Amino acid sequence: MKPAAIARHGTLPDGRGRRVAVVCAEFYVQLAEWLEDGTRRALADCGYRILTRSAAAGVDMFARQDKSFHLFLQGHPEYEAKTLLREYRRDVGRYLRRERDDYPGLPLDYFDGRATAIAAAFREHA
Repeated sequence: MKPAAIARHGTLPDGRGRRVAVVCAEFYVQLAEWLEDGTRRALADCGYRILTRSAAAGVDMFARQDKSFHLFLQGHPEYEAKTLLREYRRDVGRYLRRERDDYPGLPLDYFDGRATAIAAAFREHA
């Protein structure tokens, strides 16, 4: 299992016409092919039921019933609308203070066109 080179975060379609907020500030997802083929199969082989998944991010929510009910969420459904913005700003600040080597990527499908352009212009001068 090889992690992707970048963390995935943003809002992603869940395959049912809804959008699922996914924030992975410290969690690196595997390549999409591995998530779809390997992770889904591995979870099913261990008795887990896949509840939500995305072609872009893979498995998001899965559960298993044994003596107790176990529910696992890969994203952060508790996040508020501006939480991703605060996480992104925190990571940009870490880059500017040289606490991290790479400039963070924008959350996927989170900013509108104007905000994306402003963020890109800021990055050019950072």
